Amino acid sequence: MRSRHLLLIFIPAFIVGAFGFLVQIIRYQPLIPKDIRQKTYDLNIPIYDDDPVLGNKRAPITIIAFEDLGCVPCRESMKVLNALIAEYPKKIKVIWKGLPITQFPTPSARAHAYAFCAHKEKKFSFFEQTFIENDASGEEESLREISQAIGLDEKNMTDCLASDVWSRYQEKTEALATSLNIQAVPALFIQNKQINPPHSVAAWAEFLNLSL
Repeated sequence: MRSRHLLLIFIPAFIVGAFGFLVQIIRYQPLIPKDIRQKTYDLNIPIYDDDPVLGNKRAPITIIAFEDLGCVPCRESMKVLNALIAEYPKKIKVIWKGLPITQFPTPSARAHAYAFCAHKEKKFSFFEQTFIENDASGEEESLREISQAIGLDEKNMTDCLASDVWSRYQEKTEALATSLNIQAVPALFIQNKQINPPHSVAAWAEFLNLSL
């Protein structure tokens, strides 16, 4: 009788619990429909004409890098990627997409505008490397000094900076980053999948099987 009494107590409780669990599954299933989950893994990241390409454009391995000139981890990432390209010039290229999110101590947006205009003169890599090597800030005077040091045309830079070409490109890049749900930079992608990037050339070489 005691066992029967216990069953009468626990069976309804089990049914209620199971029903509640089923309700939760039905409730949350529409939030992550199958087609959306598939798109998460089958991203299609567009390459824009104004995206700087570091390295040999014909290199078989493409890394897409969303980075900010103003953030320290991004600068370290860029140093490693530049060294990786130098080590494996025929195997690696980087598509660079700038996301100027830094606001303190100096906003990085102006530095990204200069970098974009330097790219228009086919000197993005010179600007980027000089900016990083000198631990430059986004202040106007510093950016002008870098422009002069790498030989950018003053009139072309003035016209480019005064136009809305950079802002339109930046809006497009930021919208893409939002669609990819990028939460922080640097954010690196290979074959349309975000990766946890290695922190050294040797680690990259192992990760990509570059020694084969």
